[in-house]
Amino acid sequence: FEEPGSDVLEIAQAFLIRQSAKVGRNDLKFAPDAEQAIRHYSWPGNVRELENAVERSVILCENPDITADLLGIDIELDGLDDDEYMGMAPLPGSSN
Repeated sequence: FEEPGSDVLEIAQAFLIRQSAKVGRNDLKFAPDAEQAIRHYSWPGNVRELENAVERSVILCENPDITADLLGIDIELDGLDDDEYMGMAPLPGSSN
């Protein structure tokens, strides 16, 4: 994404709507931790990685709330400011 954090949540929401419709689930939404993680994650695989993460989470989700863990986003969310993009890389030792 050219400006990290800018439209990424809107794009993720569009993917969520599309994938939810495919599986017949209109109750799914991103939990607050997932929204924060989506905004702050660097998305090295760009839009394809985001789409794949959303698709996988929709398939695996048993509850209405999709969490950051379900998206497979492994960053430390504590201390992040939602109003400021911090460009975080994956944590050392993570599989990303």
